[in-house]
Amino acid sequence: MQSHTSVEAPIKTSLGTIRSLEPSKYNATCTYMLISVNKTYHLEYLQFFVNDENLLINSDTGETFAVGDEVKVLSCKIRNKTYPKLLSLTSTMIDYCPVCRRGLEAADAQRIDCDGCSSHSEKYQKNWINESMTLTSLNANNYTYSIGYKMMFVSHVDGECYTFVVFPRDRLVYPKANTFKVGSRYTVCGWTNDCRSLELVDII
Repeated sequence: MQSHTSVEAPIKTSLGTIRSLEPSKYNATCTYMLISVNKTYHLEYLQFFVNDENLLINSDTGETFAVGDEVKVLSCKIRNKTYPKLLSLTSTMIDYCPVCRRGLEAADAQRIDCDGCSSHSEKYQKNWINESMTLTSLNANNYTYSIGYKMMFVSHVDGECYTFVVFPRDRLVYPKANTFKVGSRYTVCGWTNDCRSLELVDII
């Protein structure tokens, strides 16, 4: 494991899931890794360009980490650098708060409270949905900075219609948006509020 003693910036600890692990398009000696981190009522992404392949080895198995693995990440910001530096990656199990979906250290005993959602007032709270829906329309349109995919889904649970546009910042959905088929059924995950607007997280 790489030493942390030479790192001056504060070390950040995150719990997340590996979403992408592939050779960098910009540097043949680097591996690009995308990790999603469940925060209170939202999802964050960590992006790394890893030069040291040893950091990508699961010490429990001796094999390279894979997409879908849950991991504990130690990283830090580097001055004048866009992306953080990966310090270590270890396999872990993550518990998810049933209210705000925040990723928590796995616990043997049943959790009574989550510091994340308990610190948010009721007006900021949202509802997590994970529902089967049918895609009823899909259009690729040119927007100011990129192509966006405008989609409409109808829920099989309550018949509610959801319309949204997927942009490159939607890192889990955008790369596969052009493969979706109108009329097909998908599992749509995201956050809703009292206005029934949807903050999309993923489509499976």
